[in-house]
Amino acid sequence: MVECQNIEWKESWNDDLLKWICGFANAQGGKLYIGISDDGSVCGVPKIKKVLEDIPNKVRDVLGIMVDINALKRDDKDIIEIVVNPSSYPINCRGEYHYRSGSTKQLLKGHQLTEFLLRKTGYRWDAIPVTKYSVDDLDKESFDIFRKEALRYGRMTSEDLKCDNLELLERLHLIDESGSLSRATIMTFYRYPEKISGGSYVKIGYFENDADLLYQDEVHGSLLYQADRVIDLLYTKYLKAKITYDNVTRIETYPYPKLALREAVFNALVHNDYSLGVPIQISVYEDKLYIANDASGIKKWTQELLLEKHKSIQTNPGIANVFFRCGFIEAWGRGIEKICNECKRSGNELPVFNVTDCGFIVKFDALKSALIRTNKQPLNISIELDGIKKEIFSCILANQKVSRKSIAKQLGVSTKTIYRHLSEMREYVVCEGKGKGTFWRIVSANVPHSVHKNVPHSAAIKLDGVKGKIYNYILANPNVSINSISKYLDLSIDMISGCLSEMREYVVCEGQGEDTIFRIVPAIVPINVPHSVHQNVCANIPHSAAIKLDGIKGEIYRCILANPNVSRTSIAKQLGVSVKTIGRHLSEMKKYVIYDGRGSRSSWKII
Repeated sequence: MVECQNIEWKESWNDDLLKWICGFANAQGGKLYIGISDDGSVCGVPKIKKVLEDIPNKVRDVLGIMVDINALKRDDKDIIEIVVNPSSYPINCRGEYHYRSGSTKQLLKGHQLTEFLLRKTGYRWDAIPVTKYSVDDLDKESFDIFRKEALRYGRMTSEDLKCDNLELLERLHLIDESGSLSRATIMTFYRYPEKISGGSYVKIGYFENDADLLYQDEVHGSLLYQADRVIDLLYTKYLKAKITYDNVTRIETYPYPKLALREAVFNALVHNDYSLGVPIQISVYEDKLYIANDASGIKKWTQELLLEKHKSIQTNPGIANVFFRCGFIEAWGRGIEKICNECKRSGNELPVFNVTDCGFIVKFDALKSALIRTNKQPLNISIELDGIKKEIFSCILANQKVSRKSIAKQLGVSTKTIYRHLSEMREYVVCEGKGKGTFWRIVSANVPHSVHKNVPHSAAIKLDGVKGKIYNYILANPNVSINSISKYLDLSIDMISGCLSEMREYVVCEGQGEDTIFRIVPAIVPINVPHSVHQNVCANIPHSAAIKLDGIKGEIYRCILANPNVSRTSIAKQLGVSVKTIGRHLSEMKKYVIYDGRGSRSSWKII
């Protein structure tokens, strides 16, 4: 017999041992032996009769529990065995709460004490009533989100949702018998949940590497609002879709499956331990993404257990019920299974789930084929554009609709040779048309700047420093106001205004007064801005732009960019001008758009 979780030895009795009995009662119970030294040798208990009378009375008076006490003989010496049963309610010793862990006794403080008391009393953190708020203080937008999603996913009927907000909360069991709102109510339906938990928001950051944070956002508001906003922010600002075409159909492929990220984010919001005051953190890199939260309910789990069939363990049952009712999560512990299935379906590697004392972290690896190449570090570029390939590239660059036969004639080589080299240049050139109408053009967004050294850039200034930061912020947030830029960069409006006045070649101002907004002029690419940054905004915009596509030409260009193969009539209808006006401007934009089809089936698309 050795000291362990349920066994402790002491040479003699003293009142300080009441703390050890308290620790056993608060944990799994155990046995305390008096008369045995730490090395296991028996020293015995003198005057055992008096000790046997004192211990039960002191345990009862100080701890308020009863223990079994046995007098035993070992090596012809008297020892005492104190048997402590686990308590179903918290036990304190003179105001202190002790807990047996391994062969040690721990004094519970702070978050550990809060967690212990909640567990012992049967309360969860999110079930504790909050008396200073009423239904009138709650957020209308959060209720709208709940009703819309609950109806859409069929978790509640339209009849169930026609009630007022008070009755809806009662049906969700978010109000106690005294009429007080629970913490779960405040977290899910109140605009400022940080008033009861300082970490009830989400931080998102884009990292170049572990040490360099490029930009970040914080999403505040009720958890229902955060759930709606975080996914939208990730896919509009932090993740870029690789654009490909299947004939005339535009295909956007993101590096991570949206349903998998959605499930991971929603589970992080539901299972986060908000008593710690630590926000959920989403770290985005070029080729990986981490979602980290504190989930106290699964701290002893391993990745193998998580990937197996398991029951649903809810850190916050009230919050989980709200998210389940509005269709955001399942109730059978199937979240991780759904994440893995979506990753398999999209071709991504399975995510890595890491449970530590610091929390729960999910790591997603990006789909390699969906990564967008940058000029700094081209991805899997297997060829160098030198020799004949460079000459072929120059021919296509000079004539964006050149045929293979024409290239061969210009370079004085066979068409077979040209075809072989073109097949190795698929990263930079694309073939369009059929039969005799087949031609080749440059995929400009995939070509490193070094290849374009002979292509004139219209940059009048180099966008570095403050101007570079302004440009990147407008690029990530189209139609942004000058006040938003000033607030984000923590600079004066006068300084931002001065910089914008020198950036008219790259940004355009629209609106008047408080409604004034700024956006990128997509047809012009600053010399120091990577192609990958523009891939979503202007995937195939030519660098050799001879005119500035602003005014109505810019609007026409954006219509065609958003709707490939759009008709002239449709453009005129969208912009509210005559078909004749559209035709005149299109005739001046032949360098950027191409006419396809005949008669009523004719359409326009971007070169």
